[in-house]
Amino acid sequence: MKKRLLKSAWFLPYVALVAAMILSSWTFLRTDTYRAQTDTLLNRTFEIQWRAAQIREQLAIAIGNLRLAMATGKLDPEFPNNIKIIDLNIRYLRAQPGVEDWFEAEGMRKLGRAQDLLQTGVKPFIDRTDQYSSVLSSLLHIKEDMIDISGAAVDQSTTLSATSQIRANAQRNTFLFAMAVLAVILAGLFMHQRALYERRKDHHIRSFSTLFAHMTRTRIAALMLFLEFLKEDQPPDMNMVGAARKTASELDTINAGLLRIAYSTKPTVHETLGSVIHSVISDRKATTLLDIDDDAARTHVPNSQFHLIIDELIANAEVAVKDNPHASIGVYARVKRPFLFRPQLILRIKDNGIGMNENQLKLAVTPFYSTRDGGHVGLGLSGCVEMVRTMAGKLKISSAPGAGTEVTIRYPLRPANQKPGVQPARA
Repeated sequence: MKKRLLKSAWFLPYVALVAAMILSSWTFLRTDTYRAQTDTLLNRTFEIQWRAAQIREQLAIAIGNLRLAMATGKLDPEFPNNIKIIDLNIRYLRAQPGVEDWFEAEGMRKLGRAQDLLQTGVKPFIDRTDQYSSVLSSLLHIKEDMIDISGAAVDQSTTLSATSQIRANAQRNTFLFAMAVLAVILAGLFMHQRALYERRKDHHIRSFSTLFAHMTRTRIAALMLFLEFLKEDQPPDMNMVGAARKTASELDTINAGLLRIAYSTKPTVHETLGSVIHSVISDRKATTLLDIDDDAARTHVPNSQFHLIIDELIANAEVAVKDNPHASIGVYARVKRPFLFRPQLILRIKDNGIGMNENQLKLAVTPFYSTRDGGHVGLGLSGCVEMVRTMAGKLKISSAPGAGTEVTIRYPLRPANQKPGVQPARA
């Protein structure tokens, strides 16, 4: 159960990888957003501080002009313009978006009071020399309020700047954390792929060993039997000598062929599946039904491996249907292309023979087990399972007594497998 769960969760590291990439991208974009917001806040703060400085400057000029007028009896002609500039700047400050974030309730109240004093205590009495003392008092009150407001604006500006900087730093740290998670996941995937490679390499060795054992075991047993029948006082039977020589020659041929495979420097030869199937069934007497779609027929597969596997499975099917007057052996192939996953070649070999029970099914994939009479020198079902596994595929056997047997092979395809090829005729 645990092994099955691990197999079904193979995609989780890739999901985590995508999630980490999305998180890192999002935090990177959010950092730029916060930086832009910080710039906007600082620009607005600068504007408010500049307006407040303008008000204080014009207030200082207006107060100076008014005191000079009280001493000389002559008011500077620019005095009304000073008051107008002060009034416009106060109106702008009160209308500024988000001004409440800088001045809060008390600051807004003082801004409103300053504007009211301008309207009721300054503007109506600009041309009246007897009211200069009252106007001066109003301007001094406005100056005190603006000093308090400017100090609050500076404090609020510092706080907002620090807050924005902290927020940007937090996003930057989140981005770095996401990148670290991404690096960890990539390292995990690398180690996982390396482990898969080592496991597949081990499967190759086991498959090669199984193939060698299956192809030599029966012949070695025959030679052992020949040696047991030898007697010192009697010459050996020439037929047995000829059979022993033939067996020894076969063993030498098998050994030489396997050594060529083991030490070959050339890549695996690939042929179209249609060609491989026809090369297997061309020399067989039993009629085999072919149902292979064009896509599957043009698919390139490892020639030697698929030839051995298909030959073994069809040979098993022939033995299973030999006593059935309505014998039927079928080879079916198609290419399945699931969304977001690698395409697969689905190869099925089905017969209507005697079938197997549950116990036989378990023994069928055991090395050296065979239901055939006499010497069996083929690959064997266990060898087929191992060889399919070395190609990163899966082999499944379904069978029931009297209902026949169906063997399904799922072989993952790569772009190199999808080449133009010759399609077989349907039989």
